[in-house]
Amino acid sequence: MGVLGYVKDLPFGELKRAVHFIRRQWFSRTIPQAPGLLIDEDAEWLEGYLKENYQYERVDKYSFHFDLEVANIRTPYGLNEDQEQLENHIRLFNIEHEKWESFCLVHLEKSRFQHWHDHVNSIGMSWDDGIDITSNVMDELGLDYKEVRTSEAYKEYHNGEVPDRFKE
Repeated sequence: MGVLGYVKDLPFGELKRAVHFIRRQWFSRTIPQAPGLLIDEDAEWLEGYLKENYQYERVDKYSFHFDLEVANIRTPYGLNEDQEQLENHIRLFNIEHEKWESFCLVHLEKSRFQHWHDHVNSIGMSWDDGIDITSNVMDELGLDYKEVRTSEAYKEYHNGEVPDRFKE
């Protein structure tokens, strides 16, 4: 048996699960107090639809994990005035609410690959532009949505109690 015979027997699935555990355990952050969208659709469905119809891709491997995050997706979104590549970055969270099914934290930012320093330091990042882009998609889908801050999204979470991580 050659080297390839041994490689195929390596426990890559276990290694992948270990990396995800370490990432969630030690590289997670609380959700920032930023504007976002309450949406009347399930986060998993939204993720699938955006990936299939708007070329979003999962980027779990390239960014921090936020508490309670269900999906972390991005898509290229044109160039800024300096001809720098931008991407729209969406994080989706399921919530327990009588009307809304998910919370979408979204922003437009410089590409993580082409402008790494600016990207990780939030230089040129815009919550408002990300919300505008995503609101237009929700309008195209005919979904109800409401712009709110993170703490507002969780006001009725757990019978009116807002978990500490969502308080401003």
